[in-house]
Amino acid sequence: MMYNVGTMNIQFSLLSVCSAVILLLFCSCGYDVSLDRLYLTASVSSSETTFGIHPMWAVLVPGEIALLRHANGMAFGNVMILGDHLDGVYADYVIAHERIHLTQFRALGVAIWPSQFILNIEPDRSLMVDWNDPRQPARTMWTPPSWWPYKWSFVTITIGGDV
Repeated sequence: MMYNVGTMNIQFSLLSVCSAVILLLFCSCGYDVSLDRLYLTASVSSSETTFGIHPMWAVLVPGEIALLRHANGMAFGNVMILGDHLDGVYADYVIAHERIHLTQFRALGVAIWPSQFILNIEPDRSLMVDWNDPRQPARTMWTPPSWWPYKWSFVTITIGGDV
């Protein structure tokens, strides 16, 4: 979706709309929803300024719901869904793992699905999980390098230029 207001262009991608729908569904079911992190990006050229808004939402669901998918947590777009059965170091590890997936979504957009065939979107299953080390997912999963051109923002606002 795109909205033009004078020289301002506001874009929501289909992935953003799907993420918002998922978030609203969990909110309407009464699950605990919180803003985990908020990243803002800006790009300035001589003719336009572009802002990207990247919220990371955390939704706590009963452990039975998370475990139905044989997972302690799941991520889609900018929403991570965590089982409320997680505690202590297990929670720290799973949250770190799901945050990386949200970063992967931001970096790859919908290309995250075909990318799993060439990138380590998930860590190797033969890897022994060290639940006491929440930094392990960052070492075992693909994370975009600092120079990576992000493909997806939850909301992109462009001011100026040819809108």
